[in-house]
This record gives sequence, C-alpha cells and structure tokens, in this order.
Amino acid sequence: MEEDLSTKKPAASTQDAAQRPGRPALSADSGSPDPKNSIRPSRRRARAATKPAESREPDAAKSASHRAREAASTTATAERLIPDHIRKRFIQVGHRYHFSDGAHAFTDRGARLVTPSENTEVVKSLIAIAEARGWQAITVSGTERFRKEAWVAATAAGLKVRGYSPSEFERAHLARKLAREAAAGRGGGAVSGFW
Repeated sequence: MEEDLSTKKPAASTQDAAQRPGRPALSADSGSPDPKNSIRPSRRRARAATKPAESREPDAAKSASHRAREAASTTATAERLIPDHIRKRFIQVGHRYHFSDGAHAFTDRGARLVTPSENTEVVKSLIAIAEARGWQAITVSGTERFRKEAWVAATAAGLKVRGYSPSEFERAHLARKLAREAAAGRGGGAVSGFW
C-alpha cells in the first residue's frame, strides 16, 4: 500500500522550535541564536610519537601516566584563575561575572571565556585572564567587533590570536600605537583607544 507523502505535515518548523521552552531566542536577522563572543586557548597539535609502542617499559608508562595526572591537576588549578584586579572590578555569582549594576559581563567556563558583550573593558579583562592562566595563543569567535577588540588587546599583550585576520592597515595602526606608547614610557600591554 502506497502512502501519500504530499499530505503529511512537517514535524515542526524552526520558528516553532524557537518558541519551545528551553530554546535560545533567535535573532531576527540571522535566524540563529544570539552570538556568543568567546576566547579560548588554541589547541596544540600533537606530533606523532618517535618511539615504537612496544619499546616502552612498564615503569616508563607509569611515570608517563603520573606526569599526565600532575599536569591535569596543575591545569585544573589554573583553569579558573582570575586576577585580583578583575575580581574587584566585577561581582561574581557562581561562574558568572557581572558589572556593579547587575548587567552580565562574562561567564568563566574554565577553558572558555564567554560574553554577550563587545565592551572594551570586558575584552581587556578576558585577555588579562587568558594571560594569568598562561595561555600563549588564543582562538576568538563571535562578532567582528569583538574579535577585532580581542585581537588588539591580545596582540598588545603578546598573545597569538586565531579567529581574526586583521587588515594591513590594522596591523600598521597597532604597530604604530604600540611604538608610540613604548616611546612614551607606558609600554607594556594595555592599549587604550585603538581607534
């Protein structure tokens, strides 16, 4: 027996799904959830092992697992490290940080810092957290403005940035600004008023 597929109704439209409880609100222009700006450490690419697996001794395997546990405990300690000046600037509720007026500034998810904001002070704070946690390179995602602000602050702090490709003009402008600040004696790290 053949079934008429043309009379069946679709299960649910994307708009219906957005109206269900627990679903994120969709932005009117893109049809996707509101953008979340985030900073996370860039992944290191592992190189292939040079020694064959059968040549390992049992004691060497134990010491390798012991080193891995130690590294994991050290990482767990540094995973949620927040510098004191940032703790004083924001009000912490759980892993969320707020401005004094109650507005949400950012959320600390351990290996990812997430914010709905493009606020320059929030971006600088996220970069300071990344520095304190020892992140050498970061990956930024989110809005164009957020990624640009994060690139400026991270580059000034000496971090490598993935997720944003600055134009030649932006690179030259930042280099000029950093040189001017270094000559003025202010030098290290913070760049105020990039544009």
